[in-house]
Amino acid sequence: MNDVVYITGHKNPDTDSICSSIAYAEFKNKMGVNAVPIRLGDLSNETKFVLDYFGVKPQKLVENVKPQVSDLDIDSVNPISPKTSLKTAWAMISKNSVKTLPVVDDSGRLIGIASKSDIASYYMDTLDANAAAKLIPQNTPVDRVMKKDDIVSFKIHDLIDNVKDVMLKTRYRNYPVVDSENKVIGNISRDNLKSQKKKKIILVDHNERAQSVYGLEDAEILEVLDHHKIGDIQTGSPIYFRNEPIGCTATIVASRFFENGIKPSQKTAGLLCAAIISDTLLFRSPTSTDIDKSTLKKLSAIADIEPEAFSTQMFKAGSSLEGKTPEEILNQDFKVFNISKTKLGVGQVSTMDTEGFKTVKDDVVKSMEFKCKDENFDLIILMVTNILKSGSELIVVGEQKDVISRAFGVNLKDGSVYVPGILSRKKQVIPPLTAALS
Repeated sequence: MNDVVYITGHKNPDTDSICSSIAYAEFKNKMGVNAVPIRLGDLSNETKFVLDYFGVKPQKLVENVKPQVSDLDIDSVNPISPKTSLKTAWAMISKNSVKTLPVVDDSGRLIGIASKSDIASYYMDTLDANAAAKLIPQNTPVDRVMKKDDIVSFKIHDLIDNVKDVMLKTRYRNYPVVDSENKVIGNISRDNLKSQKKKKIILVDHNERAQSVYGLEDAEILEVLDHHKIGDIQTGSPIYFRNEPIGCTATIVASRFFENGIKPSQKTAGLLCAAIISDTLLFRSPTSTDIDKSTLKKLSAIADIEPEAFSTQMFKAGSSLEGKTPEEILNQDFKVFNISKTKLGVGQVSTMDTEGFKTVKDDVVKSMEFKCKDENFDLIILMVTNILKSGSELIVVGEQKDVISRAFGVNLKDGSVYVPGILSRKKQVIPPLTAALS
């Protein structure tokens, strides 16, 4: 598993983050790299629509990339049956120079541990009985002596930090490693911890630790592809870092295909189209560039879609707030920024139905206030973006509300204000806030 390269977007993933991760994994695989796309959160309605439309399964949800048992060299082991004789078990232990053997049922599931000391103890007890009993250990099944209760084993996805804690509290030579079904994979000992390898990661659509996967500091970052401001990601050696002032990370991913003479599959081209349309709001956003436009034209021909018609379907599916809790509305596209010692959170909801949002606004504000206090934010802003009117209502909570008037030259009324022309968090919200807070 150590040769796998994981490709991930940011937390609270949007369509660009999800689609760029999947698409770049296809590119890397075509370049001979064993790449696997992962995601750091639930899919938005818009992203679900996109994946369903092009018939693509969502990538695996991963909570962290801290070292796990799977990142170790695991010793192979031949488990034994509970009916295996003590003589055979002793011979296997001696031949393989181990102290214990896992005992498994007919399905390969761990049910006990047979140790050299337990077998020896049983033999000595028998030897004292009478001469005939000397033969018992040779024919007695191992389930007579194996440890059945309080077995200490590790699952393949257990964190190494937890494994170390357990090993400090116990004194066994070997520990069985099992899969999710409790089937034995092998053994590890304290010596195996020295073989720990870092997970290999490629970041797309972000380059700030606060927005990335938990445990990133314990991983090896190989590449970064992004279109946001350069953040606080640090590496121990030079990497491929591609950061461009364009409207969408998917545009960069598409460029990687075309620059290397590789044609994306029809489905992947469709995903890249959707990401560009989503992030640029079909070029209504000021982040849009001519490169995004020319790339979409090229990709849409491969995907066999008409961008205008597709965007209408996608935005309609994505802007529906029906069935969502206030917390889901706030967090579906929420990013954390640290600017001049100010902890800032900015969420964005794009909708074609602002009237529908009004019915849940009060509850969303309560959710914002709770999050602000519970997670120690100085300021939280929710952008409710009207795609059709090309503007956003800024809903604001926190102790530093006054920064809004300095940043945008507007005054809040009951904690919110509508600002025409504001569509982009990256280009129209974060820069003026950074200037006002600095």
